Amino acid sequence: MLNIRKKIRDFFFRDEPDRAKFENLLVLLKGYEHGLTNDVIADTYSFLRSYGSYLISLGHFELQEGLHEIQKDNLKKGYFYYKDKINPATLINITRMALGINKVQWAKEFVESHRYRIASESELEEIYKLNLALCLFEENKYEEALLHVLYSFYSNAYFLVARRLELRIYFELDSDLLPYKIDSFRKYIERTGSKKSSDFDWEANNNFVKILLQIFQSPPKDAKRSALIIQRIQKKKFVGERKWLLEKAHKLA
Repeated sequence: MLNIRKKIRDFFFRDEPDRAKFENLLVLLKGYEHGLTNDVIADTYSFLRSYGSYLISLGHFELQEGLHEIQKDNLKKGYFYYKDKINPATLINITRMALGINKVQWAKEFVESHRYRIASESELEEIYKLNLALCLFEENKYEEALLHVLYSFYSNAYFLVARRLELRIYFELDSDLLPYKIDSFRKYIERTGSKKSSDFDWEANNNFVKILLQIFQSPPKDAKRSALIIQRIQKKKFVGERKWLLEKAHKLA
């Protein structure tokens, strides 16, 4: 346990994020897993998963498949649960990780199987519906997904995911409402977002809405514009829905 804690301190709190360090710690955890208590190993895996998610948010999409497998393994071993309940933030992270590698059916089954196992006293149905909406979006069922997008979340993180999903749906539907929705979200980020969000979340959402507007305003079949927006996305450290924005920017060419 002391060896693992030292690695975490040395690897992750002194230098810039690094994929090799993530993989090094994963090997270390697997080697020690059977010699540690469930509480200790579950806590350490929690850090590893969070770090992996952070690396993916920076653009290391190649880690998604591996992190999904870690999540599946940790689900089987019960590392995610407290009194047979799963945290809402963990639920949506697992859902989105599976969707990120096109495991849509797995994600839908996961969401359904945890519908009544969410650790929330007042937002069970809202949390379930947003996770389901993310799955429906990946199935290109945009109108149906929109019916499940709600905003009455105590968690600001869930609220922001819902707002971004709504914008992505309107974009895919080529809706006339999109510019008004973009402007509304932009104003929210400017006026309220900084008070309710961490610096990481504020920057990620601010960059998301700015880049989405640039894509929306770009003419089709413009390779130079496409390359310019892709370059802008890649230069940003924090961008919400980075992978989706890159796909849309590529399609401008």
